Amino acid sequence: MAALVAYAFNFLDLARLGVVVAEYNTAAVSGLEEDGFTLEGQDREAVYAGGRRWDRLRFGLLRREYRRVTN
Repeated sequence: MAALVAYAFNFLDLARLGVVVAEYNTAAVSGLEEDGFTLEGQDREAVYAGGRRWDRLRFGLLRREYRRVTN
């Protein structure tokens, strides 16, 4: 993930990155939080998987936050 984030900010010159994951994907949620992403929103019961409803989580990372984490 770190290489993709670096590419997005350093080569594509993006201002922000956004990622959407289902709440059952705890590995992705933990990884995003470790990489400095902020939970920006939660769509309650928006995903149906495994016979039940799960929340859809929206994470974001701004360029200035990325620079603060990497410096």
